[in-house]
Amino acid sequence: MKIILSICLILFSCFSSNAQLRLGIKAGYNNAWADYRNPDGLIKHNITAFQVGVLGEVKIRKMLLRTNILFNQKGNYVDNGQEILDAGRQSTYRINYLEGNILVGYKFSLGRVAGIAFAAGPFIAKGISGTEKGSGSSLAGVYLIDRKIKFSDTEQSDNSTAYLRPIDYGIDINVTANFKKLFLYVNYGKGLASRSTSSDYYANQKPRNSVLSAGLGFYFF
Repeated sequence: MKIILSICLILFSCFSSNAQLRLGIKAGYNNAWADYRNPDGLIKHNITAFQVGVLGEVKIRKMLLRTNILFNQKGNYVDNGQEILDAGRQSTYRINYLEGNILVGYKFSLGRVAGIAFAAGPFIAKGISGTEKGSGSSLAGVYLIDRKIKFSDTEQSDNSTAYLRPIDYGIDINVTANFKKLFLYVNYGKGLASRSTSSDYYANQKPRNSVLSAGLGFYFF
């Protein structure tokens, strides 16, 4: 996260004399899910979530450099069906990240006050909190799942805490349309790293976060 901020500040200062700078805020709806390596037998559903944050933007002619710093909620619902010995498990992961990205793209002007931009680039996110809630069944009966999510590469999950990997990273693809100081955006974030540690229930499936977001924003200048 510090690296992204440092790079953006350097680039903004280098181009400030020849570029148009903008700063804004944004908030949006997330349609979040997870991609599993071995999805056979798993029932998976998306969850609704949200994001909110700030963005900085540098436009040099039609080229665009943008960064976002977001509170970004991800997760999914997963049901392993009914495994051997009548064991089943259904739970919803809701995971909160502090996320930053650097996007490079191209902006088309639509008159003097409107435009549309296409951009893509890497993101990196640090897990800050979350929950896993649901239920399971075994030969011993039905049990509830209500665990806090914490982040560690080495800690072992237990009945009260699910440990996931602290860092998520991947690729963002973004389309933004603006009119004066207002803008609409759609963003697809594809996670490239498994979020599971070796002690997570779905570690063998190596789940990776994905999010499709849509929202509104406002440029201060």
